[in-house]
Amino acid sequence: MLKKSIAFALAALLIFGASITSAQQSTGSESTIPFQGKLTSATGTALTGSYDFRFSLFTDATVGESLWTSDHA
Repeated sequence: MLKKSIAFALAALLIFGASITSAQQSTGSESTIPFQGKLTSATGTALTGSYDFRFSLFTDATVGESLWTSDHA
């Protein structure tokens, strides 16, 4: 269930990032995407500890080309 929650959060980031990427392409400037969230269990309890994350942006939600990836450990 935790993986589904993380997948949902990353999908939302993907959709948001795609709109930012489109704006970048039209203006020709690079930007950062500020993002913050709270990692919780399936029951809503805040998780503690260290987690590795990979953030990626794609041109499409299902079969898109990778535009950007950043690993955070």
